[in-house]
Amino acid sequence: MSKGESNQVSVDNSIYFKCVKCNKCSELEGKLSELERKFNLTFIHNQKLIVDLSKCTKANKVLKQHEKEFKTIIETLIKELSELKEIVSRKQTAINNYINML
Repeated sequence: MSKGESNQVSVDNSIYFKCVKCNKCSELEGKLSELERKFNLTFIHNQKLIVDLSKCTKANKVLKQHEKEFKTIIETLIKELSELKEIVSRKQTAINNYINML
C-alpha cells in the first residue's frame, strides 16, 4: 500500500441505486414495517414489565422481612397458648377437687 491508500475499502456510491418499487420490495417493506411496529410494542411492554418486576421485587423483600417477624410472633403465641391451656387445666382440676370436697 502506498502512503495515500488506507486500510478501508472505498465503496463506489454509483453502484447503489434506488430500486424501482416492485411487488417483492413493496411486500418486504410492508413486512419490515409490521415487524418494526411489533418490535416497538414488545419493547414498550418489556419496559413496563421491568418496572413492574422492580416494584414486585421490593414488595416481596418487605413481605419476607414481615414474614420472619410474623413467624416469631406465631411461635411465641403458640407457646403462650400451650402454657395457658396447662394453667386452665390445673385450675379446672383444683376447682373440681374443691367441689368434690364439699
